[in-house]
Amino acid sequence: GYDRIKASAYAWSHTAAPMLAGTLVTAVGFMPNGFAQSTAGEYTSNMFWIVGIALIASWVVAVVFTPYLGVKMLPDIKTVQGGHTAIYNTRRYNRFRQLLARVIARKWWVAASVVAVFTVAVLGMALVKKQFFPTSDRPEVLVDVQMPYGTSIEQTSAAVTKIEDWLKRQKEAKIVTAYIGQGAPRFYLAMAPELPDPSFAKIVILTDSEGSREALKFRLRQAAADGLAPEARVRVTQLVFGPYSPYPVAFRVTGSDPTVLRGIADKVKMVMQASPLMRTVNTDWGSRVPTLHFTLNQDRLQAVGLTSNAVAQQLQFLLSGVPVTAVREDIRSVQVVGRAAGDIRLDPAKIEGFTLIGSAGQRIPLSQVGEVEVRMEDPVLRRRDRMLTITVRGDIAESLQAPDVSTAIFKQLQPIIATLPNGYRVEQAGSIEESGKATQAMVPLFPIMIAMTLLIIILQVRSMSAMVMVFMTAP
Repeated sequence: GYDRIKASAYAWSHTAAPMLAGTLVTAVGFMPNGFAQSTAGEYTSNMFWIVGIALIASWVVAVVFTPYLGVKMLPDIKTVQGGHTAIYNTRRYNRFRQLLARVIARKWWVAASVVAVFTVAVLGMALVKKQFFPTSDRPEVLVDVQMPYGTSIEQTSAAVTKIEDWLKRQKEAKIVTAYIGQGAPRFYLAMAPELPDPSFAKIVILTDSEGSREALKFRLRQAAADGLAPEARVRVTQLVFGPYSPYPVAFRVTGSDPTVLRGIADKVKMVMQASPLMRTVNTDWGSRVPTLHFTLNQDRLQAVGLTSNAVAQQLQFLLSGVPVTAVREDIRSVQVVGRAAGDIRLDPAKIEGFTLIGSAGQRIPLSQVGEVEVRMEDPVLRRRDRMLTITVRGDIAESLQAPDVSTAIFKQLQPIIATLPNGYRVEQAGSIEESGKATQAMVPLFPIMIAMTLLIIILQVRSMSAMVMVFMTAP
C-alpha cells in the first residue's frame, strides 16, 4: 500500500546494506586470485578487480538507479480496498501459501531431501571435467620438428622442407613460417622459446578459423603418423591459455647415475605408452647417439711437432668450422664460418683419412697420430636443482584433461616408485604441477579472505551466533 516514493525509499533502507554485504563477500571470494604471486596469477589477477567493480556497480544500480526509475516510470497504482490482505488474496499467492504451509509442516522431510540432493551434487562433481585454463581460440597451428640430438642443421632443414611441401597443398594453411635451429619468437604470453639446437625446428601455421585449425591439425597428425618425415619426431599442437607447460602430462625421474636414470625412465615410458589415455610419449634426453672419440698418441704428436690443442683446432676447422669474420646486415651481424672438409665430414668412415698439417708443413694422416673409436653416448644431460633429471612426457587426446590423466598414470607408477633405489625419485610435472604451484600461491591468502568475509558478515548481522549461522550455510 506504499506510494512510489515511500516504496523506493524502503528499497534503500531495508535492502541496501544486506545487498552491499553480499556484494563485498562475493568480491572478497576472488581476492586470492587477484593477489596470488604465481604464473597463473598473471592471467587471473584481473578477475578479482573485474568482478569487484562489476558487482559494486550493479549494487549502485540496484539500490539507487532502479528505485529512481521506478519512481519516474511506474504509473500511479490505485489503493486496494482491504489493505495488505486483499493485495495478496489472489489465486497464485494462495497456491504458494498452501505449498509453503506443507513444506513447513514436513520440515524434517524437506531438510533431509535438501541434504540428499546436496550430497548427490557433491558426489557428481567427481564426474565433472576439471579445466581451469581452456585451450586458446587463436587460429595458429604449431609444429615441433625434433631430429635426433646431434643432427646437422642441413638434415633438419631437409625434414622441414618435406612438411612445408605438404602444407603448400593444404587449403587451410594460409601462412607458413619455419624457424630452423631454434624456436619461434615469443609472440604469445603462454609459450617459451626453445633453446638454439641444430636438430630442432618449429613451424607456425596461420589458418583463418578455428574449424580450419582443427581440420589441419587432424590431417597433419595423420600424415606424420603415416611417415611424412619419418626421420623426425613431429608434434602438432596449438596455443593454450594459462601457465606454460611444454607437455600436458610429464614425470621427472631424478637421480645421480645416468644409466640407472635411463632404466627407470624407460619403465615409466613403457607404462605411459601402454595407457590408452596417452597419444605420444618421449623423453627430453632423447636416444643415445654414436659419438666419435679420437685418442691421441702423444709420442707420435711430439715426433711430428704437433700438440693436442693444435690437432683440436685443425679438426674443428675440418668438421665444425671456425668463425673467420662477420658480415653486418642492417642491425644484425652474421658470422662467416670457414670449413675445409666439405661433405666428406658427414661420413664417419672417412674421418681417419683427414690430413693434418705438421709444424714443418708436412701432411700427416689423422690415423698416424691417434685412433678413432665410435661410442654410444647421451647427447644431452639435463639437470634440475643440480641433479640429473630425465623428463618423460607426452600428449593426450583432445577430449581428456591433463590433471586427470596425470593422476591416473601416477597411480600406475606406484609399483615402480616403491622399488626405486635410494636417491632416486619420480615426480609429477606438466600441467598438474603448474596447477599445484598456482594453488600454493593462493593458500596464504585464504586466511585473509576468510577473516574479511567474517568481518563483513558480523558488521551486517551484529551477532556472533548469526554470523556463524550465515557463514556455515553460505553454500
